[in-house]
Amino acid sequence: MSDAPQILLDHRLKSLRLPTVLREYSKLAKQAAAEGLDHVQFLARLIELEMIDRERRMIERRIKAAKFPAVKSLDSFDFKAIPALNKMQVLELARCEWIERTLFIIDWLLDADMQRRAQIGLNKGEAHHALKNALRIGRQGEIRDRTAQGQHFRMAGLNLLAAIIIYWNTKHLGQAVSARQRDHLDCSPNLLAHISPLGWAHILLTGEYRWSKK
Repeated sequence: MSDAPQILLDHRLKSLRLPTVLREYSKLAKQAAAEGLDHVQFLARLIELEMIDRERRMIERRIKAAKFPAVKSLDSFDFKAIPALNKMQVLELARCEWIERTLFIIDWLLDADMQRRAQIGLNKGEAHHALKNALRIGRQGEIRDRTAQGQHFRMAGLNLLAAIIIYWNTKHLGQAVSARQRDHLDCSPNLLAHISPLGWAHILLTGEYRWSKK
């Protein structure tokens, strides 16, 4: 078999300045064949190696351009030499996650629609919590059962009651909307989006809740 295709491929990879691909493609092709990878997975691995090696070379060039006398990393830094230095804070800053959080805050401040969606979600969560709090022993928010099984049953009953109220409210809200639409009354979808089935002011919550064993 002629070596011309491989020679041509090597030449073109050199022209494109892809040294890692040139160095690794033959070995990685054998691994991909042994593992049963398709051409897309093979290319993905190969390009990933090129990107990792390119980033490493870029860092080396920048360190060399900065003319640092020695290369240091946080892994080799002796934090005990400076006890006042907060190690966890330094490592947190080095990960640069605070930059992403800062960018999110900027997006939050500039995006009124994002703020509105978040506020709607928070309001729903608070309303759901308020409903369950109203159902729990006269709004005291206490579970007096001492055993884990008793607490589990109490919480299961609480979730069931909340689900029943939400279902009942949803059903009757749907009937009310249908009645208004039949009477050709205004029923804007924009207003319906702000109606929640989590209200309980119209429901008598005092007394005991019992379910038949059937």
